[in-house]
Amino acid sequence: MKRLISALLFSGLAMLGIQPAQAISINLVSNFAGSTGYVDIIAASLGNQVVAAYDLDVGYDGNLLNPTGVTFGDKLGGGTGDSLQDFNFLPDIVDVAEVSLLPDDEIAALQANNDPFTLARIGFNCANQECDPNLQFKLLWTAGNDVKGRNNQVIVPVPEPASLSLFGLGLAVLAWRQRANA
Repeated sequence: MKRLISALLFSGLAMLGIQPAQAISINLVSNFAGSTGYVDIIAASLGNQVVAAYDLDVGYDGNLLNPTGVTFGDKLGGGTGDSLQDFNFLPDIVDVAEVSLLPDDEIAALQANNDPFTLARIGFNCANQECDPNLQFKLLWTAGNDVKGRNNQVIVPVPEPASLSLFGLGLAVLAWRQRANA
């Protein structure tokens, strides 16, 4: 029965698009001095993956900060004009998206050394005279936000809450039935 539950768990995660062994990480790194600063969205630990597209939301405190602009990195072809880039300033959120127009092998060549790289930099002005160097930012993993790799496959998914709840309910029923049969 344990093997059955393990198999169901693994297949359920695969069905949801979650890859348990996936090592890729998306992080935020901020740097503020005086009344201005920025937040970098960093991709790291790609392994054999590439980042071919992303749509990410960065949350911030709109009472303390005002976004001023977005600069995109060049690892998706943006430096040569081979990507589509877009951003929106929403209340307390900066929505940043980029899609590479390059084939996967050319994207892999740009990201070949597997070092962390900047997807985008978001500039901010502080509402007060001096910025607090400990300002908090967070990636908001909501519906529609993800990172895609080779062949447009999602490599950093945002699981649907309803699907996760249903999957968890199924596991709970299996566990209950196992105890009832024991």
